[in-house]
Amino acid sequence: MKKRKQTNSHILLLGNYGAHNLGDEAIFASLLFYCKKNYGETVKISALTDNHTFVQKHLSNNTVTCYPLFPVGFRSILKYLWPALKNKSRLRDVDFALFGGGGLFTDSVSIHAVVIWFVQFLYVRYYLGIPVVTYGQSIGPLHTKVGTWLTTFAMKRMQSCYVRDLASLSWLTQRGIAATTIHDPALHLVHIKEHTTPQGLHIAISLRPWKDVQPLLRHMVTILKKNYSHATIHLIPMQPGSGEGDTALMVTAQQALQHEGITALLHAPSSYAEVQSLLAQCDVSIGMRLHFCILSATVGTPFHAIAYSPKVSEIATELGMTWEDMQHSTEASLTLSIDTLVNNRASLTARLQKTMDHITSSIPNQAL
Repeated sequence: MKKRKQTNSHILLLGNYGAHNLGDEAIFASLLFYCKKNYGETVKISALTDNHTFVQKHLSNNTVTCYPLFPVGFRSILKYLWPALKNKSRLRDVDFALFGGGGLFTDSVSIHAVVIWFVQFLYVRYYLGIPVVTYGQSIGPLHTKVGTWLTTFAMKRMQSCYVRDLASLSWLTQRGIAATTIHDPALHLVHIKEHTTPQGLHIAISLRPWKDVQPLLRHMVTILKKNYSHATIHLIPMQPGSGEGDTALMVTAQQALQHEGITALLHAPSSYAEVQSLLAQCDVSIGMRLHFCILSATVGTPFHAIAYSPKVSEIATELGMTWEDMQHSTEASLTLSIDTLVNNRASLTARLQKTMDHITSSIPNQAL
């Protein structure tokens, strides 16, 4: 690694920033906080992204200079190859790159994501010549030989590996790669929960497209109709938009709940901070996405996690909250989980606050 300067450090942020995933945006904000806390307010921060305007103006308030990622794909190569090559002269004074989370190296859906981030690693490490530190990532799940090989190759050549869960640590350790576990960076985005909350019971729900999620949705509608028809349900998509976004599923949930006479409000948050504000107004939350659960914790709202991946069950366990495996969830198990969450929300809130106090007191305060 290049010798780090004690002042005027220059750090490059690499990750899935600007893709309108509110969890990734929370990670980006936490990395900005980390850099400024450990390297001073004068630290120079740059980022690689395909959405310069959004990251620069909306995520960093013009405190971060953005440069293009290396293009992957024929059309993007024609358009962005030259700008990406010019980054070599623009970023020659960078001390190191923080390769932030969340789960980038995974082929659960396709090998595409692993290939993209493998290429970005090669570009930063070998073309730009910048040492890379994996920070707050999850590794896997990996089901293909190609995905496993590419990920192993990249991780072995990182300057350091800081992962956010024990499953990732175990995966790396089995391959002889030194790594350290840290809390997910977004856990440090603590937001003070407002003392005034709306009248009645308010439940926040966030689901995501994942294999066959429809049985889970049907179970949830049935349970809310039977036991919580008096509650106000807040539906919060963590990845808005079309394609792999959550909005379409949340619209389906709203229609099903309203058909049963339940008040269901569909929100369209444009930032992780808006999600925090919504969750602060709720008594409890139920969610699938990791950073929905984390943001719930940051405002002191107890949650029940529907685990579609080990990273979700692990964060629930770390925070002392309940969870169940999505693949084995039944109407009976989900009923028990939601009833326990609602009926014990006062004690769960106190437990969560104690846990979060411990986590925020252990924010890393040493430069990498």
